[in-house]
Amino acid sequence: MVQAGYKMTGLDYCQEFLDDGTKTVKSAKLKGSAIQFVHGDMRKVSFKNKFDGAFCFGNSFGYFNRTGTEQMFKSLGECLKPGAKFVLESIMFAETFLVNGAEREWVRVGDMYMLIENQYDPRESCVQTDYTFIRDGKEESRSATHWIYTSGEVCSMLSKAGFNVCDLFGSLDYDPYELGSDRILLLAEKE
Repeated sequence: MVQAGYKMTGLDYCQEFLDDGTKTVKSAKLKGSAIQFVHGDMRKVSFKNKFDGAFCFGNSFGYFNRTGTEQMFKSLGECLKPGAKFVLESIMFAETFLVNGAEREWVRVGDMYMLIENQYDPRESCVQTDYTFIRDGKEESRSATHWIYTSGEVCSMLSKAGFNVCDLFGSLDYDPYELGSDRILLLAEKE
């Protein structure tokens, strides 16, 4: 997107991820001034009507309970100009994760192996995930909690935050989002 002339802002709570982003920009020889990295909480962003669009991709959604997720959407809505688009891509929606999510699976990423172990708590509608990373004979463990929402719940939260949900896709080929889709691509517009 930077190559197309867009100015971008990356926000994360984890400074390590922001440092990785900065290194990636430098190694790709992109215009550093076109991407600003900000350390912060997605629930408390203070850029009033600044952005023409926003996206939340990958493993970035689902870390907050319902109250926190509503705060995140409200904060995001305040950052966007009227008519701005928002795209949310995730596998952590009920229609996807509860159908496709495995209790235990191995994933290989380059020279690293990752063991993912999930435990779903139906009372809280969340999944506790334990990650084990193995690279060069060294092992590191991390854990995370993801709240699982239905697409209807997310659409309702976005509407409450001042968005119109335009469409739900199950792929980059614009397949409709349905039970068992590999992921969701939700397109919304700021009112």
